[in-house]
Amino acid sequence: MKNPGPPPTEAALHDAALAHLSRYAATRAGLTRVLDRRCERWVRLTGTEDAAAARPALRQAVNTAAAQFELNTATQVKAQEELDKLNLPVG
Repeated sequence: MKNPGPPPTEAALHDAALAHLSRYAATRAGLTRVLDRRCERWVRLTGTEDAAAARPALRQAVNTAAAQFELNTATQVKAQEELDKLNLPVG
């Protein structure tokens, strides 16, 4: 059996959220499901019945990562708009 490691922490879930968002487009609900499945896998591997311990960390990680990703996306959009105004040749 695979070693499940320590319980999911906010930092570990935040890193997982950013890794997921760097590869896939996701809504908050979708990201919550991804991290929830991660927590559920940990619960199954440890044989513990209590997944509630990871829930506050999961919710905070989703909120923090989503806010950070939205900020990065807004910054990228603004930068692209500024580049478009320059009318630079493509290619």
